[in-house]
Amino acid sequence: MISGRRFLRTAALAAVLALAFAGAAPAKVTRWTGNTSNSWGDDGNWDKGAPGAGDTAIIPDGAFDPLNPADQLRVDTDKAKAKIVEFGEGTKLKIGDKMKLRLDKDGGLRSRGNAVVTIDGELKFGDANTIAVSPDKLLTIVPSVNLDLGAKVTGHLRLEPPAGTTVALMKNTERVTFKGNANNPKIVLAGIPDAFHNELRLEGGNADEVTILPMMSLPNKPCHIGILSCPKLKMCHIDFGGTKKTLIVNSLAPGDGAGIDTDNGGGMLKLGAVAAPGGWSLSLDGGKLELPGGAHKGLALRFRSDSELTVPAATTEPVLTVNRAEPDLGTQLRFNPPDAWHRPLKAGETIDLLQELDLSIPPGNKIIDTDLTNFPGATDEFDLATKTLRLTLGETIDVPLLTLKDEDLKPLGGKKYEVTIGADSKVDPAAWGVLPLNPGTAIAGKVGTDRDCTFTVTFAGDRAKLRVRAKRTGVPFFGVLDFELPLPQEPGPGPRPTPNPNPNPKPNPKPDPKPDPNPNPNPTHPGPTDDDPGKDKSLSGGGGGGCDAVGGVLALALAAAFLARRRA
Repeated sequence: MISGRRFLRTAALAAVLALAFAGAAPAKVTRWTGNTSNSWGDDGNWDKGAPGAGDTAIIPDGAFDPLNPADQLRVDTDKAKAKIVEFGEGTKLKIGDKMKLRLDKDGGLRSRGNAVVTIDGELKFGDANTIAVSPDKLLTIVPSVNLDLGAKVTGHLRLEPPAGTTVALMKNTERVTFKGNANNPKIVLAGIPDAFHNELRLEGGNADEVTILPMMSLPNKPCHIGILSCPKLKMCHIDFGGTKKTLIVNSLAPGDGAGIDTDNGGGMLKLGAVAAPGGWSLSLDGGKLELPGGAHKGLALRFRSDSELTVPAATTEPVLTVNRAEPDLGTQLRFNPPDAWHRPLKAGETIDLLQELDLSIPPGNKIIDTDLTNFPGATDEFDLATKTLRLTLGETIDVPLLTLKDEDLKPLGGKKYEVTIGADSKVDPAAWGVLPLNPGTAIAGKVGTDRDCTFTVTFAGDRAKLRVRAKRTGVPFFGVLDFELPLPQEPGPGPRPTPNPNPNPKPNPKPDPKPDPNPNPNPTHPGPTDDDPGKDKSLSGGGGGGCDAVGGVLALALAAAFLARRRA
């Protein structure tokens, strides 16, 4: 027979185990009702009480009157917490002055619909936070104070800071629209090394400005933007802060009349491609500019202090064409000729490096100086009659001639090609390089020999623009081939697609279609999934998981105690 004391010990142990298991129960998912007021901290406004640390807070669609600005969810405490806050269509959330909403370190914001968050206080992000916006939806954040956006962003986020406010993008972003104003708000590219901003769109009116500050935390690590567009903006300032930082922009899309201005020189701006429908300006305050070759007929290039201009590859002749080059008095532009050429060049040959369509260089002033370090015996001259900077070679530039034949283009099905590029003579097998020129195109499986290079191309859109480089062993110059591939056809009978290798293309006055940002694919938007606590299914059946778990374990404990008593 079991004594009463022994029975009590058994029951107590069962109760302790029940509480231990209950402590491991999942956090709650609570849904906004607004039954009592518009206050975040009022338990009566949530179907399972106000959210806390570890909880998921869901605001349903249509919870607020879109015609009433005062109808919004107000964070009116400095102790508001949640793991995930999920916005439905039309959500309006305001964090009041000196108030705070803190997100768990592995949580974040999810927006299933168009929503607006106004921040007069503080939105505190954790180390691994994310902001996920559903496709075709827009989350707008209006910060009246400086904001460190310490979250990875997928989907479309719009930032509307007031005058003089600074917003720092600390993690990777997929698509960000930043609205400028006449008082020049600032956007800081900071945070993790190798952060990539897939698309940054700057907006504003004729008098509005924005300043970009490349401020990566590690030295020698560039800031990287896939697409930078400023369709309706007077001026985009890029402030390098007097240090040798680098900002890489894969594709720049300035609007008609837009201006790009590098301030506090010392840094380097590298532009991979430019799609400009009209006139625009680029002003250099010292530092370095890498500009793709070809015709930029709408570009007014100004340098306010001594600066450097580099064209990485010569695929056209003239190598570079601009509308105007405007030097300030006493300044000089150092032009660095390409190290890659689309054809071999012979000693004594004269090459047009830079041509101005509207001459603004004072006669007799040599304000453009050519770097001839890699061109022994060469000379340069600016011809006022033709408004052209010319290079006359002292020695032959021995580069391989690269070719792409129809038979070397093999559709693999889907959006893939296998491509083989040939060289007219032996090259260094390790020196082959393949670079996508339109973002979204991926390269894989590159294999180079001393005569050719084979690789696989995967499309993101309806075309792929590529640049292939190769050089001979011990020679500093590359041969280069730019070409465009059509959308692959499925393997089978019928005509094969024809590549368009065009080593000396005519400039296209029409801008490229809006590109996708980078050869490196950006993570796709995750969106809510069946496993997300924010899905409606979690609110019916799973919403009271914590209480159900406690009840179940207590029931087991009582059953165990009852059996023990029976045995006694």
